[in-house]
Amino acid sequence: MRPAGVVIVSGALMLGAAAAARAQGATAIERGRVYLQVAERVSPRVHVLRQRQPNFAGVVGNTTVIEQNAGLVLVDAGASHGSGARIVELVRSISRKPVTAVVISHWHGDHVMGLSAILAAWPGAEVIAQEQAAADIAARLPRLFPSAPSASYERERIRSLEAAYADIEKGQAAQAKTDAERAGWRAALGARDLRLADVPGTHLILAKRTFRDSLTLPDATTPVELRFLGRANTSGDVVAWIPSERVLVAGDIVVEPTPYLIQVYPSDLIATLASVRQIPFDVIVPGHGTPQRDRAYLDKLAALIRTVRAQVEPLAKAGVPLDSIPARTRFDDQRAAFVGSDAWLGYWFDAYGLMPLIESVYNEALGRPLGPS
Repeated sequence: MRPAGVVIVSGALMLGAAAAARAQGATAIERGRVYLQVAERVSPRVHVLRQRQPNFAGVVGNTTVIEQNAGLVLVDAGASHGSGARIVELVRSISRKPVTAVVISHWHGDHVMGLSAILAAWPGAEVIAQEQAAADIAARLPRLFPSAPSASYERERIRSLEAAYADIEKGQAAQAKTDAERAGWRAALGARDLRLADVPGTHLILAKRTFRDSLTLPDATTPVELRFLGRANTSGDVVAWIPSERVLVAGDIVVEPTPYLIQVYPSDLIATLASVRQIPFDVIVPGHGTPQRDRAYLDKLAALIRTVRAQVEPLAKAGVPLDSIPARTRFDDQRAAFVGSDAWLGYWFDAYGLMPLIESVYNEALGRPLGPS
């Protein structure tokens, strides 16, 4: 048995991904390492499958593997059929037990779209989501993904990814000003072939079982308590509490090392973070990033939201236009608390965290609708 914290990568997984990628086997894998997931054991009966380092172009949400007596419960399912297939292989490297349930923490596609591969491996697995998350999946994701394998979708998706990577290469990567940013864009561009190879077979599968406030997946050894604590990153975020392991799976309520705060619910998110903090966990698993073993990151995240509210709300109510807010506010201390002097992480702190949070706080201050349009 591996001690907690040891990270493993399946050799067969690496070879399989290389065979699928367009470029030469080992070379494609080496270039795409930032995109691939690895398995980390965080308690005797809980593993986390996560991308090996912070990744922002081709994000894949963490998948948590929880061992019950009769089978395995997964929390989240990856971003595509290909990433789901690698999840299947990593899960099988951890346990021979079948997957009996897959819990979807929220509606974002990078936590949902690997279900096609997971259910192909374990067709009896039950797919579970909070009722608002299930409604959002059913309303939003069919605009982006087919309900069955589709050659036309695959062609268009591959074409759009190729175009996006070409734009990155000519734009952000070419214009990077620091070594950290250049290295970050090189790593992101290196995942191109693997991401293209992951597209075939991707299609949307909906949750079959829903709940409103809480649901327990019983087990004599490792019961799993699913809880909706309030709006946060989305309107249907779920946490999974494993009391026997003292592990809390937070989904995108918590994202590390820099937060994802796009179209969030600022006041509700502060309240939800406070509720998360009261759960007696020893390990908290974020929706992206490395598991945390204290509450320091939670406190840092809550402090960021409070600071942005304190500066932005008075300006919004005074009629300052949204596009003038960044020039009239200062968040240098908050940026440094998350990323230090790392220019690459700083870029994404602004792009995925601070700037969208400012917009949500501004809209909330004026009583405008929150969340995605």
